Amino acid sequence: MKVQMAESSPIVPSESHIHSLPVFPTTTSPRSFTMREFFPRTLYRNTTSSLNQNARNYSQTSFCQCPHVLVSDDDHFQNFYYETLFQRSISWEEILGDKEGFRFEIYTSGEDLIHRYQGIQNCGCGKLALIITDYEMGYKRLNGVETIIQLRRRGYSGSVVLRTSEEKEQLIKNHDNFGEMLESEFINSYIMKQSFKEAKETIQSLIKSSRY
Repeated sequence: MKVQMAESSPIVPSESHIHSLPVFPTTTSPRSFTMREFFPRTLYRNTTSSLNQNARNYSQTSFCQCPHVLVSDDDHFQNFYYETLFQRSISWEEILGDKEGFRFEIYTSGEDLIHRYQGIQNCGCGKLALIITDYEMGYKRLNGVETIIQLRRRGYSGSVVLRTSEEKEQLIKNHDNFGEMLESEFINSYIMKQSFKEAKETIQSLIKSSRY
């Protein structure tokens, strides 16, 4: 079955169809990209063993395929939101120039995101500009704050955004030093999920500041 989506359509296509949908009209404009040109942006729902295979596949290529942005969120709607944000709403040529294509990867747990980050560390390309994580990502799984702590312990010094539906007061109850994490930029930004404009502006600003 072929899935078509108008510019204003609220319909969320299933994952099996997302990969074949054009993201922009194909023209000579530098802002015109197709999904194929963004590859390998990947929505992973794999096991750790599959991630190991992905890492081996990356190492066998002759060029770096590391992402500029890593995301962890177990909500399918939020994953579609990120895809739409990155592919339609942000002018990447203004940030990256026309010498490289923008790449992002979405994972459904903090554990898998951390595993992928360790693979990026081994590459040493320095391409990773931003990590975004949800807070609650499943029972007995790392939450967003725990994920960020683990990333910092593993040497990640770049920007990180906690984008969640959890109120700040609740996060302070859950983590005594949450306020200090924000003040010290251990967590660079805390954004409520309903704040779409703030999310776009913050994400774009953090990526741009990491590039220059």
